[in-house]
Amino acid sequence: MEERFYREQEIARLPAFLPAATYNLAHTLLTHAGQCLFVPIRSLQYMAVLDAEEFIFIDGQNKAWVELAWQHFRPQARSALDERVPSRWCITCRKPWKP
Repeated sequence: MEERFYREQEIARLPAFLPAATYNLAHTLLTHAGQCLFVPIRSLQYMAVLDAEEFIFIDGQNKAWVELAWQHFRPQARSALDERVPSRWCITCRKPWKP
């Protein structure tokens, strides 16, 4: 089964950190799952799709459109496995955006 996701204009890139426990668990689950992992976030009505390059977040109403991507993980920047992982948020917008 193949899933396709689409992105619109990126409106922001923000430096961020992924908590160590989240990154480590995602990395472990990806190792067992294969190429990607689908994680429903029911309380927010979102679906997270994880792969080795990024974690994307899909709104339950707009199932094929990426709203947020957590990417550019740099686990090598940490000195211990329990330290947070530097990364970057990429926020996209489906509607024309004017600053």
